[in-house]
Amino acid sequence: MFKRLAGKRIARSLRCTAANCVLEALTGLCYNPQSNGDLRMMMTLSRYIVCSLLLVAMVLPGCAHAKRDTGGFAMEDTITVNKNLDDTWQATKAVLREMDLEIYTRDKRGEFVAFTDMKRYLKLFTPRRTQLSIKLESVSANSTKVTVETLQQVYGVTLLTYPDWHDRKTSDNKEAQAIIEALRAKVS
Repeated sequence: MFKRLAGKRIARSLRCTAANCVLEALTGLCYNPQSNGDLRMMMTLSRYIVCSLLLVAMVLPGCAHAKRDTGGFAMEDTITVNKNLDDTWQATKAVLREMDLEIYTRDKRGEFVAFTDMKRYLKLFTPRRTQLSIKLESVSANSTKVTVETLQQVYGVTLLTYPDWHDRKTSDNKEAQAIIEALRAKVS
């Protein structure tokens, strides 16, 4: 009985086509395309392999990506006001608070980092906000140069799935213009 089964297996393996030899090497089974059950099993296995490859091809590119180069993404606006550095610093701090911006950093050396509120368009899309970096530089004893840098940010995941805010190219600088106009009105 054992010899008869072994003989059938050898005979079946000789009838395997070249296309089925790969499947035979992977699974250890020989699929006889002349047998209905084996043909169905071979088609199921090939569908499984194709679907798995398509799934990997669709999911893998969206998983993780390297951080983008953000050089040249920011817009800068500059004015010079006729006040000393300390008065301009106090006026800038007051303007940012009046505009309800989140002041992340304020430094007596003349640097502010502030953020607008997070917005989600139609409550479906990626959260966005604007980062405003304000630098105050003393030009003379009675004048100060104010530079406002605007940068769009989007919340997302980068390499190693670390969620954080990431810089994007800025399309408008209306917040910076509003800060400059309010500062100009406050110090004059």
